[in-house]
Amino acid sequence: MYVLYSAIDTLRQLEELESERDQWQRPGEVLQALDLQPGNVVADLGSGAGYFALKLSPIVGKKGQVLAVDIRKLSLSFLWIRALLNRKLNPNKGGGIFAFRVDNGERMWQTPPPGCGDRRPCSPAQSAAITAIPGAVFSGSADGHLRAYSTSDGHIAWDFDTAREFKTVNGVPGHGGAIDVAGPVVAGACCSPSPAILRGAAWAAMCCWLSERSRIRRGSATIEGAHVRHLSGYGPGD
Repeated sequence: MYVLYSAIDTLRQLEELESERDQWQRPGEVLQALDLQPGNVVADLGSGAGYFALKLSPIVGKKGQVLAVDIRKLSLSFLWIRALLNRKLNPNKGGGIFAFRVDNGERMWQTPPPGCGDRRPCSPAQSAAITAIPGAVFSGSADGHLRAYSTSDGHIAWDFDTAREFKTVNGVPGHGGAIDVAGPVVAGACCSPSPAILRGAAWAAMCCWLSERSRIRRGSATIEGAHVRHLSGYGPGD
């Protein structure tokens, strides 16, 4: 688990460092000067984790080839991971969430995934388990968001972005990210996280939301006999 979190943290740091590098490297001008065409074969010597290799790939296209060369195997490993993520994760498509009646299977409502905005790599797929309480359904997403959906019409009533830094008890840097395991456990106005999914700030915020929600008269926001489910949206072309 520690290795996984370290890898995710390294990918996040790479995105930040490369964003800063763009300011002085001006990769657009460099790529323009190369005058590459679809189908070309190009070598990136000292490629590192793929700063230029990942930018060269869409230019030469499927018929072309980018040869990434580096003496550091770890850098090439991260390049491979990033290339895989860039190819398979579509930031605009995911499964969304649906509500169906248990008695006749009629669809009550459907809410499409909000999308990832400018976050990369990212998928808005909602493959984690959901949790339902009277009036709301909680669904985590691979884009790092935990959202509460109204059971009456499916609108997003609450949204918390976990892809941020969190303070930890022992001072070790903590970062949120994709939610792709179990859903939250809710008991009254209190909640406790599933292991290693989110950290205190998100859960405190959700508990506050639940506390406010408990003061609102329910009934009209509850669908009797309704079943809510989600569909994930991973896969090539999604």
